[in-house]
Amino acid sequence: MQLVQDTHSTAVSTTSTTFVNTDLDATITPSLNTSKILVLVFQNSIARTGGANNGIEFQIVRDSTALITCGKVLYTENSNGAMHNPAFFAYLDSPATTSAITYKTQFKVDANTITALAQQDGKTGVMLLAEIGA
Repeated sequence: MQLVQDTHSTAVSTTSTTFVNTDLDATITPSLNTSKILVLVFQNSIARTGGANNGIEFQIVRDSTALITCGKVLYTENSNGAMHNPAFFAYLDSPATTSAITYKTQFKVDANTITALAQQDGKTGVMLLAEIGA
């Protein structure tokens, strides 16, 4: 078993309604092709919106393959028109390889009138990869 951790604290902003990289990623090389990889992510985010109940969607990607969309993080506007909200998500992958694999997160907004930021204000996002031998 091995553990790999990556952190990223530089803000990434988007108004895109298609997925873009958050710049949080980590690479692991499984020791067995039967190993599973547990991907754990804690990602700080903020939405600056033009209305209430808008949201950001995150997904986990292996190399260039989207594995799972982690659901929408909803935001309700405060008096500044923005709400901070951390997102935590996990995925158990079966990559069937002993080659290096890069996992990353991507995000998008509901509507292009929303601005979303990951790692806003220098808040650190964390990705932890755990190889589970089989």
